[in-house]
Amino acid sequence: MTLTELFEEYSANRSDLTRKCAANMRQRMQKYVLPALGSRDIEGIRVSEIYSLLQEIREKNETARQLINYVGQCYTFAAALEYTTRQNPAPALRQLMRLPAIKDHYPALGYQQLGELRVLFEDKDGKQPGRNLTVTRQAVLMALYSLLRIGECAALKWAWLNEDTRTIEIPREHMKMRRDFRIPVTPQIAALLEHVKAFQESSGIDSEFVFSISGRRPLYAGAPTNLMRKHFKGRMVIHGIRSMGRTWMAEHGVDFAVAEASLAHVEHNAVVRAYSRTDYLEQRREVLETWDEYVNEQLMG
Repeated sequence: MTLTELFEEYSANRSDLTRKCAANMRQRMQKYVLPALGSRDIEGIRVSEIYSLLQEIREKNETARQLINYVGQCYTFAAALEYTTRQNPAPALRQLMRLPAIKDHYPALGYQQLGELRVLFEDKDGKQPGRNLTVTRQAVLMALYSLLRIGECAALKWAWLNEDTRTIEIPREHMKMRRDFRIPVTPQIAALLEHVKAFQESSGIDSEFVFSISGRRPLYAGAPTNLMRKHFKGRMVIHGIRSMGRTWMAEHGVDFAVAEASLAHVEHNAVVRAYSRTDYLEQRREVLETWDEYVNEQLMG
């Protein structure tokens, strides 16, 4: 199968794209990639050849970034349909190109500045981190450790904790993407859950929810948002935690599919979704454990 044939079949299966997005993808691929590589068999195209093409448009930062995504998506599609056994070239291309980071939709500190979040967890004497965290701060710490969306964190229930598999199993109706999702319970998450359980017992709270002030209902998801706004005044929002984690993964060589699964992102292509039989749980566990160690190092100063 040639790259042009693969691109045409992949494009035909992207019915989820708007007309504008589909046109942009086609225009960029036909202008920068397919003239040189379109007639080549996908098994024989080397990463170095794609890299050479991208080098010619390096100054067009966003175009180069999108082309890496398009080529990577084509190869993911091909692998799902068993058209190729070649490794997806996108991760290697991102490492080689080292394109400047694009501005996120949500204000966020760089992951290198994670230590600035210590202020959220100080006790009254300024010790790091405080051992008597409020419920809101407990939820923010869970968001840091798990990289869940804050609404998903706030809705967590004790019944979802599976001690046998060391996961938290979140039903699809509580996930933004409406798919069941398992969070690996890292040592840091386990310690936080023990802390929260002890906090609830000492406070006389008997609740089905992990994060609850009244015991009757889950924590209001806007509370962590307001806390972040109070301390960072527009420099960082609660969703920026996920941006921190995703950037850290990209810069530490985490496989693209594993990184996307870690943030509970869903593959848009229906065919690729249908052929994907894994949620990368154990790979995600390893990644999240390393990330949580980094979080603790930064918060402890």
